[in-house]
Amino acid sequence: MAKDRLSELDGLRAIDILMVIAFHYSARFPEYYPYPASTFPLATHGSLGVQLFFIISGFVIAMTLTSSKYAIDFGVRRISRLWPPMMICSLLTFAIVHMIDNPFTEFRRTSWLGFVPSWTFTTPSLWTWLSRDIDYVDGAYWSLFVEVRFYLWAALLYFLLGARRFPALFALFAGVTWAIRQLLGLIAMPSIAKLWDLLFFSDHIALFCAGVLFYELFCGRRDMWKLAALAACMAVAALSADDGAGAA
Repeated sequence: MAKDRLSELDGLRAIDILMVIAFHYSARFPEYYPYPASTFPLATHGSLGVQLFFIISGFVIAMTLTSSKYAIDFGVRRISRLWPPMMICSLLTFAIVHMIDNPFTEFRRTSWLGFVPSWTFTTPSLWTWLSRDIDYVDGAYWSLFVEVRFYLWAALLYFLLGARRFPALFALFAGVTWAIRQLLGLIAMPSIAKLWDLLFFSDHIALFCAGVLFYELFCGRRDMWKLAALAACMAVAALSADDGAGAA
């Protein structure tokens, strides 16, 4: 039986944080730094920490689902982990970028409407009817919109279709949604592809699926199909990796 908290995951989270911080403070916005990005060449790959974060998230959510008796229990636990830090961090960020005057803070300033997508864990594109220039208080919040959609789909599959079948169902779900997204790109259907991207998280779903499968292996459930699916997930993730994209 898995422990409620694993020190190994805490260690990986620490590596994640350091990788992303190094990327943000050396390579993400080179035009605002007093030194060239080449000063810290390894940091240019720090955005890969986001991909590691999604794998960890897949593992953790699979573990959390197994310890959640009801869907409402799972939902409350997730909200209680996300919402308080989001409110505190976004308020601090908003205050600091408006109090300090320099080229970067002027570039990153948003109106108070930035709290709408930030606090609802949605994409700013859903709120352009409020303002065409609406954006997150901090651009890094894009990853939470990905996370929340993963939570919703994982919970639906787990609680509606059965805990025992969840790993196989999620692997199938990941494969089908990713394949359809590739097909939409090939046949050039941008409007449907945009809607698909809004509903799902095809660019990152292989990473979450890998995390779910790693949890299965961690629990000793080492079936051949899981190993094959995990290898496929990692291959897709490696092929579709965009070093630096999205890590705003």
